[in-house]
Amino acid sequence: GSDSLKDTDTAVELGFFKDAVAYRSISDTATIGDIGVQVRAFLENLKYADTLVYSAELVVSEAMTNVMYHGFKMIKPEALNLAVLAFQYAVVVLLDDTGVEIPTSVLANIRNNMDYMDGLSVNELPEGGMGLTFIRMAAERFSYRAHEGVNRLELLLLNSPENDTLHNKAS
Repeated sequence: GSDSLKDTDTAVELGFFKDAVAYRSISDTATIGDIGVQVRAFLENLKYADTLVYSAELVVSEAMTNVMYHGFKMIKPEALNLAVLAFQYAVVVLLDDTGVEIPTSVLANIRNNMDYMDGLSVNELPEGGMGLTFIRMAAERFSYRAHEGVNRLELLLLNSPENDTLHNKAS
């Protein structure tokens, strides 16, 4: 199944490509923390706004945690592929895994929850089972597909223009 939780025809301006980092790893408690820290350092080094850096680290950690707890709950874990692509106006997170796919009922529930989530901040989220909802809140675009045994999560996190160093050089 596939799901894009925010239907849109509007293109997002990415600006120029800055850099990318990629990982192939088993998702376990040690690697989730390590990769989260590395993603944060990678984005800090590129001078992204703190809020974007923090959100990116959290969505990567949360997505990897979901793969560990749900994707490979009853089966031997296999490596996942994670790529973080840094653009002038956005950060793209791509995660592929071969675990159990996200049930359509869970995806439908996230879509329905988004209506009442408008206006809520991240620290107001209820504890437990909110990982995908948090990821959905943090990402401007959220796309999930399962095809031939591979699950692909694609996320787009916006870097607000006022945080873009090129625009701020004149000031």
